Formats: sequence, C-alpha cells, structure tokens
Amino acid sequence: MPSDGFGASDLSSSDIEITYTSDLNGWKNARKDFHPGNQVATATIGTLMAHEFGHTNAGLSVLSLKPIDASKMINGTLNTDPRALKWDEVRTVMRFENAFRREKGLPSRTHHVNTDVRTFKGL
Repeated sequence: MPSDGFGASDLSSSDIEITYTSDLNGWKNARKDFHPGNQVATATIGTLMAHEFGHTNAGLSVLSLKPIDASKMINGTLNTDPRALKWDEVRTVMRFENAFRREKGLPSRTHHVNTDVRTFKGL
C-alpha cells in the first residue's frame, strides 16, 4: 500500500501489511543526517521492502522467528519497551535487509539510526 510524505510512517509494516513510498529520492533526502552506516545512499525499494518484510508474520515465519513483543502493561498503562523495539529493528536489519543486500551485491547496513547492529546485544 503506497503512502504519501516522508514522516515516521512512510515505510512501515504490521503483521500482515507493508506501507511504502515509491519516492525513493524523497525518502533518502529526509534521512540525509543519518549515520553513514545506515547505507541510505545505497538503499533501493528492494532493500526497504526486504527490511519491512522482516517485521511481518510472513517474513518471520520464513526463518522460524517469533515476533518481539515490545509492549508491556505497567499499572494499567500500555508502555513500549525501547530496547525491545531496537532489538526488533536490529534483528530485521541483520536477518532480512542485509541478506537482501548481500544477494544484490550492495554494502551491508551496519547501523539502524545510531545503533551499531554488529555489536548490539539482544534481549
């Protein structure tokens, strides 16, 4: 499902749906200040889709992975665990996006925003 704009949700996924933008240059320009290890310059629609596919139930099932639950109820309020969210992104970069990048001869992504995916310790 295509989206408009370049906010936080211009590329996202749920358990069963991926939302994306077809304006790759606009997406890249909105992220020009990211760490070079994010490989924004070498991103393609394919690398972006491979990344988002890694968040879906279909993607996870290919590698027999389970979703990472980043939500916790604390005193009756739903809270998001930032470390769990980060681990979900790191795992997706390492297992899905970088696998796609290797297949296409593109450089591996070493960072998700400012997190080094090579040294991040999981949950």
